[in-house]
Amino acid sequence: MGWFEDVFGKWVVRIRWWIIFATLFIVFVATSGLRFLTFSDDMRSFFSEDNPQLKALEALEDTYLKNEQVLIAVAPRDSNVFTHEALSAVKEITERTWKIPYSSRVDSVTNFQHTRAEDDNLIVEDLVQDIKSRKILLLLHKQFQGVFAWHRQKK
Repeated sequence: MGWFEDVFGKWVVRIRWWIIFATLFIVFVATSGLRFLTFSDDMRSFFSEDNPQLKALEALEDTYLKNEQVLIAVAPRDSNVFTHEALSAVKEITERTWKIPYSSRVDSVTNFQHTRAEDDNLIVEDLVQDIKSRKILLLLHKQFQGVFAWHRQKK
């Protein structure tokens, strides 16, 4: 070991508490601005107001359609989404949201297209075909059991 390493090592050990406190202070000062850090998923924040591409997009949206979405979450009291009552309620909500003015798309578990393969054929059909069918409830429960397991453990 060289002279510098020996002197530097002894110096660090001698003033170790000052180094620890100084390091913590520097970390605190450097991270204190994180509370002002925000995230915006609006792509308009990346462009200036006079950007020609942004103005063209806004003109297109004024003429046709904006990409705006609404999320309706359904949580049954017993936390089991795969009952006849819960799926019937989701189906009713899905049918009613189609009637909201200017709605162009409604996605739900009751109108979700499920694709499966049989031999060389791809079969596309509604995931929930008959809400009263016990078979579809068991299939849904098996497929989505892991997705909803974290919700039950959280309580």
